[in-house]
Amino acid sequence: MPLYEYHCKPCNGIFESIRPMREASVAVPCPECSRDAPRIMSSFNAFTFRDGYPRRLPDKGTFWHMGKEVKKRA
Repeated sequence: MPLYEYHCKPCNGIFESIRPMREASVAVPCPECSRDAPRIMSSFNAFTFRDGYPRRLPDKGTFWHMGKEVKKRA
């Protein structure tokens, strides 16, 4: 099953959930406040190890698309 990302507006938090594809667009309860959180679109998830700790990419406020660093438009 795929891993999807969801955004909770009241908590301003992003969390992940493993769900069947047919349920991907159905809102998921936030693990912090239990309110429904809609799915956010993301291309894929990637993890790396830095300093011995696993960290989720992107890091340091930078974003990556097709292996190239990109910046948010102002």
